[in-house]
Amino acid sequence: MSRIKKILVASDLSKRTEYALARAFLLAGELNANLEALHVVPASGLEDHSGPPSSEESEPFVGQLMEPAQKELGRQVSVLGGKIPVQANIHVEPGKDFVSIIRYARRIHADLIIIGAHGKGFIKEAFLGTTAERIIRKGDRPILVVKRPPEATYRRVLVPVDFSEACREAFRHALLLAPGARFHILHVYEIRGEKRAGIPGTKKDIMAMYHKMAVEHAHDQIDRFLQECHSDSRRIEKSVENGQAASQILKKALQWRADLIAIGTHGRTGLPHILLGSVAEHVLRRTKCDILTGRPEVFRFEPV
Repeated sequence: MSRIKKILVASDLSKRTEYALARAFLLAGELNANLEALHVVPASGLEDHSGPPSSEESEPFVGQLMEPAQKELGRQVSVLGGKIPVQANIHVEPGKDFVSIIRYARRIHADLIIIGAHGKGFIKEAFLGTTAERIIRKGDRPILVVKRPPEATYRRVLVPVDFSEACREAFRHALLLAPGARFHILHVYEIRGEKRAGIPGTKKDIMAMYHKMAVEHAHDQIDRFLQECHSDSRRIEKSVENGQAASQILKKALQWRADLIAIGTHGRTGLPHILLGSVAEHVLRRTKCDILTGRPEVFRFEPV
């Protein structure tokens, strides 16, 4: 993909998810991309009542919600469209929220899904909300999670790498998303059994050698990673840190004043849930930056 041509932004119509809409408009204008705004009316609209509703019970209820939802999404879009000269198509449909979002993104061939970080059904400060968590875990294309009101284009993008295909995809899409930004490639390593290794009196020297070798190897891998991604090294910084990966990523994001973190997520099949990977999940929950997630191209989830 040479550029981002179509963006899908999902809104639950809450005040907080207006941040996602605003970022979507900003990006669509910057990238000259088509913009689609989607709201999903829960098919189980009577979920607050005791017991799940039958389809006969829920259908009239959902039907009553469609028109006001269409009007509210249209209002939000028109307000933003008056500030940024971008045309957005709006679409409201009943369904299971995360399934409808994933399927609609495929249907319109969206290159990017944008979701809000707060609001009903979206990511909470202390934990991942069900809808957003499932979109990120089970979606098969890049997903931008907006946590802040957008003030400008992305200028400082932190890219934590473990040299996996998921990280390559996150970095490639970050380059498309923020073509004028500066990038910081970060690799975090740990030496297993470091606290137990070594012989008294020689442990310090042995560990120093291990760390030196690990850092040199990581820098070689970073250089190879950048060559494979065909990136412009003139606007890229690199660093290698020792420690717990998620903690070091969050620390570097603060130190470097990143406004976006691009991170790979790893699907695992054959489990009750598809896992993000503990590092990505921890960063998603804790950082105050916007987050761009990527996963291997071969990954595909079939929602039911």
